[in-house]
Amino acid sequence: MKAQRYLKIAMAGATAILISLSIASRTEAAVGDLDLRFGNGGKVVTEFSTDFDEARAVAIQSNGKIVAAGNAFNSSTGNYDFALARYDKNGNLDNSFGNNGKVTTHLSGNTPAPFPTVETAKAIAIQNNGRIVVAGTGFNGSTGATDFAVLRYLSNGRLDRRFGQHGIVLTDFGGINARANSMVLQPDGKIVVAGTLERTFTQPDFVLVRYNTDGSLDSTFGDNGKVFTDVSRGIEEANAVRLTPDGKILVGGEAFIECPGLSCGASNFVLLRYNANGGIDSSFGNGGVVTTDFDIRDGITALDIAPNGKIIAGGFADRLCSGPGCPRFALARYNVNGSLDTTFGDGGKVTTQLGDTSQITAIAITAGLPTAKIVVAGYFQERRVCGAATGDIFPCDFALLRYNWDGTLDTSFGTGGKVFTDIGNGTQDQAFDLAIDERGQIILAGNGGGNFALTRCLGISKCERAEKRY
Repeated sequence: MKAQRYLKIAMAGATAILISLSIASRTEAAVGDLDLRFGNGGKVVTEFSTDFDEARAVAIQSNGKIVAAGNAFNSSTGNYDFALARYDKNGNLDNSFGNNGKVTTHLSGNTPAPFPTVETAKAIAIQNNGRIVVAGTGFNGSTGATDFAVLRYLSNGRLDRRFGQHGIVLTDFGGINARANSMVLQPDGKIVVAGTLERTFTQPDFVLVRYNTDGSLDSTFGDNGKVFTDVSRGIEEANAVRLTPDGKILVGGEAFIECPGLSCGASNFVLLRYNANGGIDSSFGNGGVVTTDFDIRDGITALDIAPNGKIIAGGFADRLCSGPGCPRFALARYNVNGSLDTTFGDGGKVTTQLGDTSQITAIAITAGLPTAKIVVAGYFQERRVCGAATGDIFPCDFALLRYNWDGTLDTSFGTGGKVFTDIGNGTQDQAFDLAIDERGQIILAGNGGGNFALTRCLGISKCERAEKRY
């Protein structure tokens, strides 16, 4: 009996040690680490085809499910179609959505072209009623040009036939190529899409289009729903759109300057602000336009707006060189009127060098000013120069960085504020979008090894989560 009692005590002690070790192993996970409860070690890879597929946007439903959108290869046409995938909170494909969690859409009017066309979703948003809206670029078989494409899906992945033509809206610009790059939903349900119109190869324009809730063009906005802005005499690209707290529309991108002299080919960060009716807001910057110079070629690829109205713009600053810092992550913060916020970084600007080339693709501001954090996603790549004019491209990795509100890197996050993730074991892995869930965890979406790829990182510690519950 005594031996059995000692055996029970020993077993209880061993169990306690194992429990302690288990708890210790769980609490060792640091902010920025991959969330091992998600997918396979914090990563999820979804294959649509044997060719190249990629996620370009991600959103989180009110029930915590994750929807990613992008493109997938269509072997029957040789083109690329809109593609969506939905996952549960653990990163498993949601079998109640589409075909075992996946949906592909071959757009109306798209006939096999004499060359491969890439139709891709670039933005996604979840409406209050649970319907899923995606925006991007589609091929118009009638004109041979690319159009703005907006699609709406029901919560089960089927196209919403009450939206546009059986769930699809293609917006034609007179046979001129157009690319839709970003989208935002207004509180009234109207849809604003921003992109670029290639009037000529060297002189495209910024374009905004606003749609009613049924997909029809909003005739109260601009010229029958469309607004065109010629920012400069060179190449222009509108990459991001957001709504300000007072309902104005902010667009960020790149404006290329073509002129005689050594400065030819230079471009800057460009911000434009519009009133709710589509008219330019002349109270912002210089007649509604703000430009910011970092280096030779600079561009905004992502935007977010803080609750106090301050604007964070992120993208790239490029010296047009080969080697470290070409290009770099670039951030700028602006006051409500468009002036640079000099309390941020160096006179309102921050650059971060990652490898030989890197670019920000998405930004999110966490709640809680003035202690808010700025989370940015993108990718970085190493490059080896093999002679005067050639080089071998090294693999890309997902890049996730977190900055303090003053623009310094948050050293409590990852390694010195940085987290790099290799998805496809030495392939070209690129993160294009991010979302933060209700627990503060950070989800990245992009391409990994030529497939849809998602990662989830710990955005706050377990202690912080516990504090938020009380």
